[in-house]
Amino acid sequence: MPLALAALVLLAAGTRLVGSEGGDPPIRANGVANERNFYVAHTGLIFHSRDRDVPFNHPWAQEGVRMRQAPGDHLFVFNTIGFIGYAAGPTVQIVDPLALADPFLARLPGEQPWRIGHVGRVIPDGYLASLRSGENQLTSPRLRELYDNLQLITRGPLFTEARWAAIWRMNAGIWRTPDAAR
Repeated sequence: MPLALAALVLLAAGTRLVGSEGGDPPIRANGVANERNFYVAHTGLIFHSRDRDVPFNHPWAQEGVRMRQAPGDHLFVFNTIGFIGYAAGPTVQIVDPLALADPFLARLPGEQPWRIGHVGRVIPDGYLASLRSGENQLTSPRLRELYDNLQLITRGPLFTEARWAAIWRMNAGIWRTPDAAR
């Protein structure tokens, strides 16, 4: 029996079912975060039970469910897209100012302070209206051009000359977003 218990402890430690980080802070002074340690209480297998609906037990997932059930407009601005986006479902659009999944915002200059993987952007005038309507309503002419190019690249017909020309302009560096284009 003691041998079996020792084997079980070694197996648990070897597969890292339990957190072993100890007093590691969630975000260190240099901006590096221990994301596993941050989420383990909500996603770790060791904490799983049949009465906890993973990942819907996380506050962000609960917010996603509220978004999905909200009446009217299903366009929200929120600084995270993982749990919340999964729980919100395909009928909700989340605009993430950190631009983790937004090709338009990702090309805009970042704000200070920032940390690794978390570079905030200012949402330009007209962007949310553009997403709601499907029509380019950005007020900056340079950003209007960027939006149109990215719409063509990410949502246009696959094998058209215009789409491939836009892809070439972006990848070759011919078209660039100026830092002041807000």
